Amino acid sequence: MKRKLPNLLTIIVPRHPERGPGIAAELRISALKAALRSEGTLPEKDTDIYVADTIGGFVHIGDFPTQSALIVILCGILGATAWNLLTWRFGVPSSSSHALVGGLAGTVILAMSPTTNTCTGTS
Repeated sequence: MKRKLPNLLTIIVPRHPERGPGIAAELRISALKAALRSEGTLPEKDTDIYVADTIGGFVHIGDFPTQSALIVILCGILGATAWNLLTWRFGVPSSSSHALVGGLAGTVILAMSPTTNTCTGTS
């Protein structure tokens, strides 16, 4: 898949953050370039997998204007709520905390994407 999508970055968020260093070590043994959040390492162009073993500071809402920060938080919560309701409706087990982290991270990534005007959501 990396050949088709050279800018692809896989992000692993372990359920138990203390397992992050072990996961990164296993990935490195497998000849994959892994960056570990708790080491303060950011993914580089050639990073294969980013292990987000801490969530504190993962999303910097303080960098957004107040109104945009509120929109980002609400969109993240809305996405997590929708996911939780869908999985509940269809009887699929899910984690609310993972849904919230995914909703917030996805919203911030979208808000900061190069195709939108930073923090405003306009093209």
